[in-house]
Amino acid sequence: MAKEISLKTRVQWLLPVSLVAASLLGCSKSADLPYQKSESFSAMGDPAEKALQIFAKECRHIASGANDLEYIKAESGPALPKTPDYGWNKGVAVELKVKGDPTTGDAMRTASGHVCTFDMGGGFKPGIYTSKSSCAVLCSSPEGEKFIPVSDMSVLESEQEADEAEKKRLADGAEAFAALEKKAKGGDYQAQRNTAYSLATGAQGAPYNPVRACAWYALILFSGNPKVNDSDKGNVDLYCGRLTTEQRRAAQEVVAVLATQVK
Repeated sequence: MAKEISLKTRVQWLLPVSLVAASLLGCSKSADLPYQKSESFSAMGDPAEKALQIFAKECRHIASGANDLEYIKAESGPALPKTPDYGWNKGVAVELKVKGDPTTGDAMRTASGHVCTFDMGGGFKPGIYTSKSSCAVLCSSPEGEKFIPVSDMSVLESEQEADEAEKKRLADGAEAFAALEKKAKGGDYQAQRNTAYSLATGAQGAPYNPVRACAWYALILFSGNPKVNDSDKGNVDLYCGRLTTEQRRAAQEVVAVLATQVK
């Protein structure tokens, strides 16, 4: 005859099971945020849905603080343009607004009242990006870093796909950019500004080259052209200021070469 199992034994046996169940329920709830999903998001299919699951896992304060959100939307992205070194030709964008009086933790209180946008992409830098440090804390970002590397986001776009897209972008824009830079070297002030901006951002099919962009901005500022104004100084401060010390030295060398080529 089997021995009767004591109440204490049954409780001890059931406890870990109940904890596991609670954990699983919590995971399900975290991934099931009340998204308003756009048609463009839905058209992306399974990769987009998987990206939201990864987002819920990485940004646990959002997942656990759903009651403190006024709304949360999911669209195809990215919402904010990214430079070509990200390789984000497609992605997901989540926008949310935190209530003014959140109750689910310090992270939510830090983002109180904020509209936060989170871009997700794969490519060369798979991860999550937000433009506000106060929003980055919702993803437990160290010291409010705005970009959070997440290798699993490659589900949206592989490195190979990004590489193929970048090669096509450069090939499609090569002729137009060569013509623009030739005009810039001919002394045209606006062409010089456009060349610098294109190199700084990868716009107009230009190769993304922040060092060369800084060199062009510096050359414009010290060219002596009567059209030079305060915005040109601002461009040097902005685009050269982003570079490392080593990159700024490299930009100085490029300036010296460009100075011999520009009329």
